[in-house]
Order: sequence, then structure tokens, then C-alpha cells
Amino acid sequence: MINFISDKNFNPKSIILNWEEPASVLKKSFYKQTNSIWTKDRFDILFGYINEISNSTSDESVGCLIFSLSSFMNWIDLLVIKLINDLHLL
Repeated sequence: MINFISDKNFNPKSIILNWEEPASVLKKSFYKQTNSIWTKDRFDILFGYINEISNSTSDESVGCLIFSLSSFMNWIDLLVIKLINDLHLL
């Protein structure tokens, strides 16, 4: 992931120079919108699930929690898909 740092031909100014290009502006807008899906409350729910799973003492509890977490994450996926589908209408 950090291979570009060891590349002697890498020019860090290229990141800054490309900052305002249409593709970069579009990426920044997309990331900002997708990041808006993860509210503080949703992060709290996610981390709550992780804590519950980590602290569970029975396989049955872990299974139920993972199933429930999977449903929550499927809902998050639907929100992201809707956001992406709405983007093409702009």
C-alpha cells in the first residue's frame, strides 16, 4: 500500500497537481457522500456488535450476533447502493 513511497520516480506534487481535476473532484464528492452513511449512531451500533461478539461466552450467542450484524450490514449496503444509483441521476 505504501509502495509508492519507495518508488524513486514518484513525485508527491502529482497528488496536489491532480487535486482539482474533474476525476479527483468526483472521487472526493463520492467519498464524502458514502462517508455520510456512517453516522456516529451507526458506528456505535457496529462497535457494540463487535464488543458483544468479543465478549460472548457461547457459540450460540456468537452465531445469533453475527447473523444480526450481517443483517445490519446488509441494510448499510442497501443505503450505499441507493446512494450510488442516485448519483447517476445527477
